[in-house]
Amino acid sequence: CATVAFGMGINKPDVRFVIHHSLPKSIEGYYQECGRAGRDGQRSSCVLYYSYSDYIRVKNMISQGGPGQGPRTMGYNSIASSGKILETNTENLLRMVSYCENEVDCRRFLQLVHLGEKFDSTNCKKTCDNCSSSKTLIDKDVTLIARQLVQLVKLTVERFSSAHIVEVYRGSLNQAVKKNRHDSLHLHGAGKHLSKSEASRILHYLVTQDILEEVVKKSDVYGFVSSLLKVNRSKAASLLSGGQTITMRFPSAVKVLKPSKSGATSGKAPLKQTTLQMANAPPQNLIFSDIMLKALKKLRTDIIKESSDLTMSYHIFGNATLKQISKRLPRTKKELLDINGLGKAKVVKYGDRLLETIESTINEHCKTGKNESFSLGKRRRDENICPNLADDDDDDDDPDWSLSQSHKKTVKNK
Repeated sequence: CATVAFGMGINKPDVRFVIHHSLPKSIEGYYQECGRAGRDGQRSSCVLYYSYSDYIRVKNMISQGGPGQGPRTMGYNSIASSGKILETNTENLLRMVSYCENEVDCRRFLQLVHLGEKFDSTNCKKTCDNCSSSKTLIDKDVTLIARQLVQLVKLTVERFSSAHIVEVYRGSLNQAVKKNRHDSLHLHGAGKHLSKSEASRILHYLVTQDILEEVVKKSDVYGFVSSLLKVNRSKAASLLSGGQTITMRFPSAVKVLKPSKSGATSGKAPLKQTTLQMANAPPQNLIFSDIMLKALKKLRTDIIKESSDLTMSYHIFGNATLKQISKRLPRTKKELLDINGLGKAKVVKYGDRLLETIESTINEHCKTGKNESFSLGKRRRDENICPNLADDDDDDDDPDWSLSQSHKKTVKNK
């Protein structure tokens, strides 16, 4: 479980799992908490369990001024419950709900765009649940459905929950619908062509866009929490008058790939492809990568011995960085800068020793003399280093993914 406490896990680089059992209160907080995983560059998983009812519970905590609902609010609950802070906290929560409800867009793209950064979702490489999905997506105009849902909330006098509205809209004849005579409304069953999840998603979208408001009420007698849908008339006016259209993306019935019957985790496709590449790779390439990795780890050990007692191995080079070097075999400082985990400062400090280690290991492996040693500044990365040793770089930007099938992961930021 993650925490927003700055010191918790900040110095532990090998956190493999961050699991959220409850809904984070903002995307910023969620982003920080997820960042505790995989600081050593190795594969890690972030799993978020989500239900729309979590939103109701957290919103009630915010409205009641529960602890931790705003920055530095411990001991200032009365402030957190008032005016601008309450509005800001609610808006942040709605954005988090929108993130969870989104079953289409890349998770990393959603996070970074929210934080004002640009990100090409193709660089996600199917590491989030949405990108790893085999479903094709289509845009649907849901303006009429959205308008009918808003009208239905008004017809029920704004006294019922979102779950009840969905039941009425889809034509349910359950006890609550009959008791309140909502089966006689002209919009009863208007959304029978929609699945429950589709209707709920559109309704929840209207809440996140502030067209509908979820008002949380706590029973004075029993203490349980319930929520009622209200229409935000200023925001809904444009939709009801025909001045606003709403388009949402939905998975189509046709899938790009059939789901595997083996029950493999998300991300299996890239794993299977890379495993095939590894199976076709010359065996001497794998042997040499292992030899180079051992030499690089020895260099790291030597540097640690020369440093202070508090220096850890990942302070020098992480294992993922060394594995990438052992595969890509950079020959210049410029090429070292292309390695993940090697910034300019480390290249300036350790670059010469890294290049010397790479050169000496290659020369020893190829059994060449000193005069036949390649020039670090002239040899290109895609050249063969020595006979019978082809470059196994390919275009694999993630060295750890192809090293072992044990790195299969399921990232479900759902």
